[in-house]
Amino acid sequence: MELFRWHIRVFRFGYIEKTLDTIDQEQFSRAADAISGAGKIYITGVRSAKGLADFLKFYLQLIFDNVYMINSTGGDLFEQILNIGKNDVVIGISFPRYSKSTLKALSYAKNGGATLIGITDRENSPVAIESDICLISRSDTTSFVDSL
Repeated sequence: MELFRWHIRVFRFGYIEKTLDTIDQEQFSRAADAISGAGKIYITGVRSAKGLADFLKFYLQLIFDNVYMINSTGGDLFEQILNIGKNDVVIGISFPRYSKSTLKALSYAKNGGATLIGITDRENSPVAIESDICLISRSDTTSFVDSL
């Protein structure tokens, strides 16, 4: 973790550094344990979270061979996670305007007994409420869509 913090400080990624400084260490450790012990690791994130989901999938696949992306924009969302079970982990990433498809995937996975890890902007977001473990990433991201 310290080496990672050093890299972040060198590049001065403001919100990433702020997130690392304020992240709940217990939640972070629980997330790491859940991911490392998972039968399968599923990741979902759309719209503004899609890039983060792809980034996370890329790096987790360098470590684990059981990482899958849930493409929740198509009609086969539930077919992709049909056999999800209690040994699996689903990582849902969503920020305002929270994705209904991400929330549906998390809800379905919870019913299947999977451990849910949420990555979102605040403790009372829909993703945080649905998740077993939640990592909060502060964000001031605004969109013209929010004013509609």
